[in-house]
Amino acid sequence: MGQLFHDFNFRVQPVSNQHAIALDTSDLYIALANRFSDCPVIKDNGGVAERSASLGQKSTELVVQTVLVRMVRGACEGRRFQESNLSNTENPNLTPETFKALLSSIDDFYSGFAQRLGKSKFTNKTSLHLSAPGWQALGVIHHDITFRLKLDAVERAKVLDKIAQIDWQRSNPEWVARGVAHVDIDKKTGQPSLDETGKPKIVLSGAGRTNTQAIIDVVRSLTGIASQLKDHGIEVDDVQFT
Repeated sequence: MGQLFHDFNFRVQPVSNQHAIALDTSDLYIALANRFSDCPVIKDNGGVAERSASLGQKSTELVVQTVLVRMVRGACEGRRFQESNLSNTENPNLTPETFKALLSSIDDFYSGFAQRLGKSKFTNKTSLHLSAPGWQALGVIHHDITFRLKLDAVERAKVLDKIAQIDWQRSNPEWVARGVAHVDIDKKTGQPSLDETGKPKIVLSGAGRTNTQAIIDVVRSLTGIASQLKDHGIEVDDVQFT
C-alpha cells in the first residue's frame, strides 16, 4: 500500500487538456464535436487535429479538437457556457434526445456558410473565421439564431448570406478598428512586418476571449442580429469579461 501511494503521488503524469478531451467518451459536447468532425464540411476540408494545442504552419487540418469543442459548447448553450469547462446549465439544449437535431443544425450552419463563402475562402487559414476566436464566435452566432431568436429556415439563410458577405481577412478595417487585429511591428527595426505577399502582416490582438467577444459583436452588428436581439428584449451580450 505504501508503494502504491508513492506511485500515485510521485510517478503520476499530468494529462494535458488536449489529451483529456481526446480520451473523454462521456461528455456530450465532446461527442457532438467528434461527430461533427466526420461531416463533409470538416472532413473534406482538412479534418480535425486531435491532441494538439494549435495548428502549426505546416498543419493540413482545418481546426484543433479543443477549439471545435468550445465552438460546439457555444453553439449549444451560449457564451458563458463556452468559456468555462466547469459551467453547467439546469436546462441544457444538448441532451441525448436532441443530439441528432443539434448535429444537423450545426452542420447546416457551417455547411451553408462554407458553400456561400467558397472553398478557397473557407479554407484560407489566415482568415479570422478559422482562428480560434473566429470558430468560437460563429458558435455563439449559431446559438443566437437557433435558441435566442429561434429563426426559421428562411431567416437563417438570410443571416448566413450576410455572414458570408463579411470580409473575414485580418486586414479588414472593421477588425482593426475594433482592436481584434493590428499591424505587427518588427521589434528590431520598429517597422511593420511583412507577410508572404509583401503586405503589412496583420495579427490578432489581446486575449482570446476578448477577441472572441469582439468578433461576436462585429458579426451581430453586420448581420442585424444585434438589433433583432434588442427588438426582442434579449440582452446583446451573454457575459461580460473584466
